[in-house]
Amino acid sequence: MRTKPHYFMIPVVAVKREVPIGFAFLLVEGEKMGSGFTAILGIGVSSQYQGMGVGFSMMHFLVVKAKEWRVKHIILEVLEDNPRAIALYRKCGFRTTRRPVKKELRDGENLSLIQMAANVGSV
Repeated sequence: MRTKPHYFMIPVVAVKREVPIGFAFLLVEGEKMGSGFTAILGIGVSSQYQGMGVGFSMMHFLVVKAKEWRVKHIILEVLEDNPRAIALYRKCGFRTTRRPVKKELRDGENLSLIQMAANVGSV
C-alpha cells in the first residue's frame, strides 16, 4: 500500500535591523523527511534590497538544505518580464524548462510565467 506523500517546508526570512527584507521557502514533497525528490522554491525580496545579494544568500541556503534532504530537483515559476530574478536563478544553476505559460490571476489579468528547474547535484 502506497502512502500519501507528505510536504515539508523550509522557510527563510532575511532581516535587516529587525525588519524583514526578504523571504524564501522550499516546499519538499516526500513520504518521509529526507526522501523528497522534488521541491518547489519561492522567493521575494523587498525592492530596495534587490541586487544586494539577499536573494542569492537565501537561495544558497535553501539549496544546501535541499542537498541535505536529498532533493533531486527544484522547480520554480517566474514572471517572464522579471529579468533580474531570471538572472539570479540562472546564476544559481536554474535553466528554463517551459517557456511562457499564460496564467490568469486576479482581476482577469494574464501574466506570462516561465518555469525553471535545477538538478540539485549540479547546483
